[in-house]
Amino acid sequence: MAAIAWSVAASKFIGLPLEVVFHPHGYKGASEHYIKIFSEGEAFGTPLLRAWDMVDPDLGFPFMRIWLRDLSWY
Repeated sequence: MAAIAWSVAASKFIGLPLEVVFHPHGYKGASEHYIKIFSEGEAFGTPLLRAWDMVDPDLGFPFMRIWLRDLSWY
């Protein structure tokens, strides 16, 4: 779920339409639904990105503070 939210943030960062990420031949027919919920703001996966401190706290999703999760503490 976090990977999908990350992909949405990345696509918005580079200006790629969500229709490219959520293409009609994938996501078991739910592409339009995913486009709708992510276009309206936060959706599934974003809480994990927040918990991992990846989302910019001042700007919120889809603005990322960092793109790669810091796993050095594991």
